[in-house]
Amino acid sequence: MKIPANYTIRLARMPGLDISLGVGGLQLFPASEIEGEQTGYSVKKDGTSLVTDADGGWKASWIVIGCEKSCGDPLILDTSNAALPVLSDFSGQGRWDPVPISPSLEAFLSSFEKFAKLAAGRSTPMERDANPVSDEERGAFLVEIEKINGEAMNPDFWGALLEA
Repeated sequence: MKIPANYTIRLARMPGLDISLGVGGLQLFPASEIEGEQTGYSVKKDGTSLVTDADGGWKASWIVIGCEKSCGDPLILDTSNAALPVLSDFSGQGRWDPVPISPSLEAFLSSFEKFAKLAAGRSTPMERDANPVSDEERGAFLVEIEKINGEAMNPDFWGALLEA
């Protein structure tokens, strides 16, 4: 597995890799841990490959770079495209049909940073209860996410982060 150099460089500039909002959030894995985080996705615990060209199978071009924290669903970097789109899918469904959540690595990391700003001061359930995300904040966040990502995203993914 080869982690794209521009991903590693950009990740090193991120102020934080773990964002909590109540009981949910997003976590990106440090570059040094990404290979080990592929277990259960592209490889079994014993190192046997799970990559297949079969419909619903894990593709060789996908790298798990993080997860959605409330359910543990993977954030997948698609290295088959030079823009490095980020995808997500539900774990434990018996097949993989990931949907785009950002059309490029840059768009995803910009969205990640916007999410971090919204989550500030709301990282625990108690903090979130004391300072809930208002309808106005939610709407403004989703408008920003749509501007960053365009139509090549799954708005349900970003909206669900605010509900967990």
